Amino acid sequence: MSEPSQVEAMADQEQAVLGHGAAVAGDARSGIGQGAGGLAGDVAGVAEAIDGCRPNLLVSDLSASLRFYAEGLGFRIGWRWSDRYSEFVPDGGYGEPGEPGTALVGRGKAQLLLTQKAGAHSDWVHLDVHMASQVDRLFEEWRARGVRISEAPVRRPWGMYEMRLFDPDGHVLRVSSPPHAEPEPLEPEL
Repeated sequence: MSEPSQVEAMADQEQAVLGHGAAVAGDARSGIGQGAGGLAGDVAGVAEAIDGCRPNLLVSDLSASLRFYAEGLGFRIGWRWSDRYSEFVPDGGYGEPGEPGTALVGRGKAQLLLTQKAGAHSDWVHLDVHMASQVDRLFEEWRARGVRISEAPVRRPWGMYEMRLFDPDGHVLRVSSPPHAEPEPLEPEL
């Protein structure tokens, strides 16, 4: 049996550090496998080959972005690729400021690829959270870490409970869940 390649070894490390980042077929929030209004999970009885999506955000300074996502938002670094040395960086650290490359970060099932590239960047990424109380906890955690939240959690007109923040490159991160449960109306005393 041959030794695993560097790419296979990093894929194993990614799996161990971050877990699987794919939405599960039939997940109510993903809309996959939901019939009317959702996307079909299978095509003509054949299992779908695409089982996940990782947004790739273009960033101006990979080291600064890794620091923001790891220290500010509590994401873990799965791997980091150095363009300069054409290899994976073994320790998964932030690297030197301005060092070009790509990295994978994740928290829970959410995973993002970050790639250093010159020029303007502006994308929106939506991070799903199960409950409104978790959105509130993330808001408090991130604020305590010094992250500037651009919009505090609020129930949006479309019904989701959402907060918004910007990463160092101006990417909008939307973090939302179903809203807090409405309190039951009190029955009048007789």
